Amino acid sequence: MTDNSARLLDLIISDVESQTEGRPAVWLSKNGAAMLRPTISRVKKRVRWTPEEDRFLQENSAIMSLGDIAKKLGRSRYAVHIRRKKLDAVAPRHAPGYLSCNQIAKILGVDSHKPPTWVDLGILQGEAFPYEFGPIKRRVKINTFKRWLIRPESWVYFKTERIRVPHLRRLVELAQARWGDAWWSTNQAAAYHGVDNKDILRQVKLGKLTGLHAVGLDRVRNPGWAYWFVRRSEVKTLVLYFGKGSGRELIHWSPRADAFIIRARQEGRTYADIARMMKWPQKRVEYRWRHYLKKRGLHV
Repeated sequence: MTDNSARLLDLIISDVESQTEGRPAVWLSKNGAAMLRPTISRVKKRVRWTPEEDRFLQENSAIMSLGDIAKKLGRSRYAVHIRRKKLDAVAPRHAPGYLSCNQIAKILGVDSHKPPTWVDLGILQGEAFPYEFGPIKRRVKINTFKRWLIRPESWVYFKTERIRVPHLRRLVELAQARWGDAWWSTNQAAAYHGVDNKDILRQVKLGKLTGLHAVGLDRVRNPGWAYWFVRRSEVKTLVLYFGKGSGRELIHWSPRADAFIIRARQEGRTYADIARMMKWPQKRVEYRWRHYLKKRGLHV
Protein backbone atom coordinates (compact mmCIF):
# COMPACT_ATOMS: atom_id res chain seq x y z
CA MET A 1 0.00 0.00 0.00
CA THR A 2 1.39 3.42 -0.88
CA ASP A 3 1.83 6.24 1.64
CA ASN A 4 -1.07 8.21 0.15
CA SER A 5 -3.40 5.21 0.42
CA ALA A 6 -2.37 4.53 4.00
CA ARG A 7 -2.91 8.19 4.96
CA LEU A 8 -6.36 8.16 3.31
CA LEU A 9 -7.32 4.98 5.15
CA ASP A 10 -6.25 6.47 8.49
CA LEU A 11 -8.45 9.50 7.88
CA ILE A 12 -11.44 7.30 7.08
CA ILE A 13 -10.95 5.17 10.20
CA SER A 14 -10.60 8.26 12.35
CA ASP A 15 -13.84 9.62 10.97
CA VAL A 16 -15.62 6.31 11.62
CA GLU A 17 -14.28 6.16 15.16
CA SER A 18 -15.80 9.53 15.89
CA GLN A 19 -19.17 8.19 14.76
CA THR A 20 -18.95 4.83 16.63
CA GLU A 21 -18.71 6.03 20.24
CA GLY A 22 -14.93 6.20 20.16
CA ARG A 23 -14.29 2.54 19.49
CA PRO A 24 -10.64 1.89 18.64
CA ALA A 25 -9.34 1.05 15.20
CA VAL A 26 -8.39 -2.44 16.36
CA TRP A 27 -12.05 -3.20 17.04
CA LEU A 28 -13.06 -1.82 13.64
CA SER A 29 -10.45 -3.94 11.89
CA LYS A 30 -11.64 -7.11 13.61
CA ASN A 31 -15.31 -6.36 12.91
CA GLY A 32 -15.20 -5.73 9.21
CA ALA A 33 -13.74 -2.26 8.99
CA ALA A 34 -12.34 -3.25 5.59
CA MET A 35 -15.90 -3.10 4.21
CA LEU A 36 -16.02 0.58 5.13
CA ARG A 37 -12.99 1.42 3.06
CA PRO A 38 -13.88 3.25 -0.15
CA THR A 39 -12.79 1.77 -3.40
CA ILE A 40 -9.88 3.79 -4.63
CA SER A 41 -10.10 3.67 -8.40
CA ARG A 42 -6.89 3.50 -10.27
CA VAL A 43 -6.83 6.31 -12.77
CA LYS A 44 -5.29 5.13 -15.98
CA LYS A 45 -2.67 7.31 -17.43
CA ARG A 46 -3.89 9.06 -20.58
CA VAL A 47 -2.55 7.56 -23.76
CA ARG A 48 -1.80 10.11 -26.42
CA TRP A 49 -3.63 9.87 -29.71
CA THR A 50 -1.43 8.73 -32.53
CA PRO A 51 -1.56 10.26 -36.03
CA GLU A 52 -2.91 6.93 -37.32
CA GLU A 53 -5.81 7.04 -34.82
CA ASP A 54 -6.60 10.64 -35.73
CA ARG A 55 -6.61 9.76 -39.40
CA PHE A 56 -8.92 6.79 -38.83
CA LEU A 57 -11.28 8.96 -36.78
CA GLN A 58 -11.46 11.67 -39.42
CA GLU A 59 -11.98 9.21 -42.29
CA ASN A 60 -14.74 7.24 -40.54
CA SER A 61 -16.44 9.83 -38.35
CA ALA A 62 -19.24 10.37 -40.88
CA ILE A 63 -19.91 6.70 -41.59
CA MET A 64 -19.34 4.93 -38.25
CA SER A 65 -20.95 5.35 -34.86
CA LEU A 66 -18.95 6.47 -31.82
CA GLY A 67 -19.27 2.99 -30.33
CA ASP A 68 -17.87 1.29 -33.43
CA ILE A 69 -14.95 3.73 -33.62
CA ALA A 70 -14.26 3.34 -29.91
CA LYS A 71 -14.27 -0.44 -30.21
CA LYS A 72 -11.94 -0.30 -33.20
CA LEU A 73 -9.45 2.00 -31.45
CA GLY A 74 -9.76 0.48 -27.99
CA ARG A 75 -10.96 3.73 -26.43
CA SER A 76 -14.13 4.92 -24.69
CA ARG A 77 -17.02 6.55 -26.56
CA TYR A 78 -16.52 9.69 -24.53
CA ALA A 79 -12.85 9.90 -25.51
CA VAL A 80 -13.77 9.47 -29.18
CA HIS A 81 -16.51 12.11 -28.88
CA ILE A 82 -14.10 14.66 -27.34
CA ARG A 83 -11.39 13.88 -29.88
CA ARG A 84 -13.82 14.25 -32.79
CA LYS A 85 -14.81 17.69 -31.57
CA LYS A 86 -11.20 18.70 -31.09
CA LEU A 87 -10.30 17.58 -34.62
CA ASP A 88 -13.50 19.14 -35.99
CA ALA A 89 -14.22 15.86 -37.78
CA VAL A 90 -17.38 15.61 -39.88
CA ALA A 91 -20.39 14.25 -37.97
CA PRO A 92 -22.81 11.81 -39.69
CA ARG A 93 -25.49 14.48 -40.15
CA HIS A 94 -23.05 16.61 -42.15
CA ALA A 95 -21.53 13.80 -44.19
CA PRO A 96 -20.64 14.99 -47.71
CA GLY A 97 -22.57 13.38 -50.54
CA TYR A 98 -25.68 12.69 -48.44
CA LEU A 99 -29.09 14.28 -47.91
CA SER A 100 -31.20 13.72 -44.82
CA CYS A 101 -34.86 12.82 -45.28
CA ASN A 102 -35.77 16.17 -43.77
CA GLN A 103 -33.71 17.93 -46.46
CA ILE A 104 -35.38 15.84 -49.16
CA ALA A 105 -38.82 16.79 -47.83
CA LYS A 106 -37.90 20.47 -48.03
CA ILE A 107 -36.53 20.10 -51.55
CA LEU A 108 -39.67 18.36 -52.83
CA GLY A 109 -42.13 20.42 -50.81
CA VAL A 110 -43.73 17.38 -49.16
CA ASP A 111 -44.53 16.37 -45.60
CA SER A 112 -41.39 15.60 -43.59
CA HIS A 113 -42.73 12.15 -42.64
CA LYS A 114 -43.02 10.92 -46.22
CA PRO A 115 -39.34 10.47 -47.27
CA PRO A 116 -38.56 8.25 -44.22
CA THR A 117 -41.52 6.08 -45.21
CA TRP A 118 -40.19 5.81 -48.77
CA VAL A 119 -36.78 4.74 -47.47
CA ASP A 120 -38.29 2.14 -45.12
CA LEU A 121 -40.43 0.68 -47.94
CA GLY A 122 -37.52 0.58 -50.42
CA ILE A 123 -39.15 3.14 -52.74
CA LEU A 124 -36.14 5.43 -52.29
CA GLN A 125 -32.84 3.71 -51.51
CA GLY A 126 -31.31 5.04 -48.31
CA GLU A 127 -29.80 4.07 -44.99
CA ALA A 128 -30.04 4.88 -41.30
CA PHE A 129 -27.67 7.38 -39.71
CA PRO A 130 -24.90 5.65 -37.73
CA TYR A 131 -26.32 6.82 -34.40
CA GLU A 132 -26.50 4.74 -31.24
CA PHE A 133 -29.13 6.74 -29.37
CA GLY A 134 -32.29 8.66 -30.20
CA PRO A 135 -34.89 8.06 -32.93
CA ILE A 136 -33.81 6.41 -36.17
CA LYS A 137 -33.03 8.92 -38.89
CA ARG A 138 -32.40 8.13 -42.54
CA ARG A 139 -30.19 9.61 -45.22
CA VAL A 140 -29.86 9.17 -48.98
CA LYS A 141 -26.89 9.61 -51.27
CA ILE A 142 -27.24 12.67 -53.49
CA ASN A 143 -26.55 10.73 -56.70
CA THR A 144 -29.11 8.10 -55.71
CA PHE A 145 -31.68 10.83 -55.07
CA LYS A 146 -31.04 12.43 -58.48
CA ARG A 147 -31.48 9.10 -60.27
CA TRP A 148 -34.71 8.53 -58.33
CA LEU A 149 -36.00 11.98 -59.32
CA ILE A 150 -35.91 11.29 -63.07
CA ARG A 151 -37.72 7.93 -62.91
CA PRO A 152 -41.35 8.11 -64.11
CA GLU A 153 -42.42 5.82 -61.27
CA SER A 154 -41.26 8.48 -58.77
CA TRP A 155 -43.40 11.29 -60.14
CA VAL A 156 -46.58 10.18 -58.39
CA TYR A 157 -44.95 10.94 -55.03
CA PHE A 158 -44.38 14.65 -55.55
CA LYS A 159 -45.41 17.60 -57.72
CA THR A 160 -42.75 19.01 -60.04
CA GLU A 161 -43.84 22.62 -59.52
CA ARG A 162 -43.20 22.30 -55.77
CA ILE A 163 -39.52 21.39 -56.12
CA ARG A 164 -37.63 24.26 -54.48
CA VAL A 165 -34.20 23.71 -56.05
CA PRO A 166 -34.28 25.17 -59.58
CA HIS A 167 -31.74 22.87 -61.22
CA LEU A 168 -33.45 19.77 -59.79
CA ARG A 169 -36.85 21.00 -60.97
CA ARG A 170 -35.40 21.58 -64.43
CA LEU A 171 -33.91 18.07 -64.38
CA VAL A 172 -37.33 16.55 -63.71
CA GLU A 173 -39.03 18.71 -66.34
CA LEU A 174 -36.56 17.56 -69.01
CA ALA A 175 -37.09 13.92 -68.02
CA GLN A 176 -40.87 14.33 -68.20
CA ALA A 177 -40.62 15.97 -71.62
CA ARG A 178 -38.56 13.02 -72.90
CA TRP A 179 -41.10 10.56 -71.47
CA GLY A 180 -43.98 12.40 -73.13
CA ASP A 181 -46.64 10.92 -70.90
CA ALA A 182 -48.21 11.41 -67.48
CA TRP A 183 -49.74 9.43 -64.66
CA TRP A 184 -53.47 9.60 -64.09
CA SER A 185 -55.21 8.43 -60.97
CA THR A 186 -57.93 5.83 -61.39
CA ASN A 187 -60.43 8.60 -60.62
CA GLN A 188 -59.18 10.65 -63.57
CA ALA A 189 -59.19 7.63 -65.87
CA ALA A 190 -62.68 6.64 -64.75
CA ALA A 191 -63.99 10.17 -65.27
CA TYR A 192 -62.46 10.29 -68.75
CA HIS A 193 -64.38 7.17 -69.80
CA GLY A 194 -67.42 7.81 -67.64
CA VAL A 195 -67.04 4.56 -65.72
CA ASP A 196 -66.24 3.47 -62.18
CA ASN A 197 -62.82 3.04 -60.55
CA LYS A 198 -63.35 -0.69 -60.47
CA ASP A 199 -63.67 -0.75 -64.26
CA ILE A 200 -60.24 0.87 -64.59
CA LEU A 201 -58.68 -1.45 -62.02
CA ARG A 202 -60.15 -4.38 -63.90
CA GLN A 203 -58.29 -3.26 -67.01
CA VAL A 204 -55.08 -3.09 -64.98
CA LYS A 205 -55.61 -6.64 -63.74
CA LEU A 206 -56.26 -7.79 -67.32
CA GLY A 207 -53.01 -6.21 -68.47
CA LYS A 208 -54.67 -3.69 -70.79
CA LEU A 209 -53.39 -0.76 -68.73
CA THR A 210 -49.99 -0.25 -67.12
CA GLY A 211 -50.73 0.20 -63.44
CA LEU A 212 -48.53 1.74 -60.78
CA HIS A 213 -49.34 0.83 -57.19
CA ALA A 214 -48.12 3.83 -55.18
CA VAL A 215 -47.45 2.29 -51.78
CA GLY A 216 -46.38 4.89 -49.20
CA LEU A 217 -47.83 7.85 -51.10
CA ASP A 218 -49.66 9.16 -48.03
CA ARG A 219 -47.47 7.43 -45.41
CA VAL A 220 -49.75 4.39 -45.65
CA ARG A 221 -47.60 1.27 -45.50
CA ASN A 222 -50.38 -1.24 -46.14
CA PRO A 223 -50.24 -2.13 -49.88
CA GLY A 224 -53.94 -2.94 -49.88
CA TRP A 225 -54.75 0.73 -49.27
CA ALA A 226 -52.29 2.19 -51.75
CA TYR A 227 -53.41 4.30 -54.70
CA TRP A 228 -53.29 3.07 -58.28
CA PHE A 229 -52.11 5.17 -61.22
CA VAL A 230 -52.26 4.48 -64.96
CA ARG A 231 -50.59 6.04 -67.99
CA ARG A 232 -52.54 8.85 -69.65
CA SER A 233 -51.66 7.77 -73.19
CA GLU A 234 -53.00 4.27 -72.58
CA VAL A 235 -56.20 5.59 -71.02
CA LYS A 236 -56.94 7.78 -74.02
CA THR A 237 -56.50 4.94 -76.51
CA LEU A 238 -58.35 2.40 -74.37
CA VAL A 239 -61.60 0.94 -75.70
CA LEU A 240 -63.79 -0.50 -72.98
CA TYR A 241 -66.07 -3.42 -73.78
CA PHE A 242 -68.76 -4.54 -71.38
CA GLY A 243 -71.06 -7.50 -71.29
CA LYS A 244 -74.07 -7.71 -73.59
CA GLY A 245 -77.14 -5.98 -72.24
CA SER A 246 -75.20 -3.76 -69.84
CA GLY A 247 -75.84 -0.68 -71.97
CA ARG A 248 -72.08 0.00 -72.01
CA GLU A 249 -70.87 -2.43 -74.66
CA LEU A 250 -68.54 0.11 -76.28
CA ILE A 251 -67.30 3.41 -74.93
CA HIS A 252 -64.80 5.63 -76.72
CA TRP A 253 -64.30 9.28 -77.62
CA SER A 254 -64.71 10.97 -80.97
CA PRO A 255 -64.47 14.60 -82.16
CA ARG A 256 -68.05 14.36 -83.35
CA ALA A 257 -69.27 13.38 -79.89
CA ASP A 258 -67.35 16.24 -78.31
CA ALA A 259 -68.82 18.70 -80.82
CA PHE A 260 -72.34 17.50 -80.00
CA ILE A 261 -71.76 18.00 -76.24
CA ILE A 262 -70.38 21.50 -76.81
CA ARG A 263 -73.30 22.51 -79.02
CA ALA A 264 -75.87 21.07 -76.64
CA ARG A 265 -74.37 22.86 -73.65
CA GLN A 266 -74.30 26.14 -75.55
CA GLU A 267 -77.97 25.63 -76.24
CA GLY A 268 -78.58 25.35 -72.50
CA ARG A 269 -79.27 21.62 -72.26
CA THR A 270 -78.56 19.87 -68.97
CA TYR A 271 -76.08 17.04 -68.48
CA ALA A 272 -78.94 14.62 -67.94
CA ASP A 273 -80.59 15.61 -71.25
CA ILE A 274 -77.33 15.24 -73.18
CA ALA A 275 -76.54 11.89 -71.54
CA ARG A 276 -80.03 10.60 -72.40
CA MET A 277 -79.71 11.75 -76.02
CA MET A 278 -76.25 10.18 -76.44
CA LYS A 279 -77.07 7.10 -74.33
CA TRP A 280 -73.95 7.75 -72.29
CA PRO A 281 -73.41 7.99 -68.52
CA GLN A 282 -74.02 11.51 -67.24
CA LYS A 283 -70.67 11.51 -65.44
CA ARG A 284 -68.89 11.06 -68.74
CA VAL A 285 -70.70 14.02 -70.31
CA GLU A 286 -69.85 16.25 -67.33
CA TYR A 287 -66.19 15.34 -67.55
CA ARG A 288 -65.95 16.10 -71.26
CA TRP A 289 -67.58 19.51 -70.83
CA ARG A 290 -65.25 20.44 -67.95
CA HIS A 291 -62.31 19.23 -70.01
CA TYR A 292 -63.41 21.52 -72.86
CA LEU A 293 -63.63 24.55 -70.54
CA LYS A 294 -60.32 23.83 -68.83
CA LYS A 295 -58.55 23.41 -72.14
CA ARG A 296 -59.62 26.93 -73.11
CA GLY A 297 -58.76 28.44 -69.76
CA LEU A 298 -62.37 29.07 -68.83
CA HIS A 299 -63.91 28.76 -65.40
CA VAL A 300 -65.04 25.23 -64.57
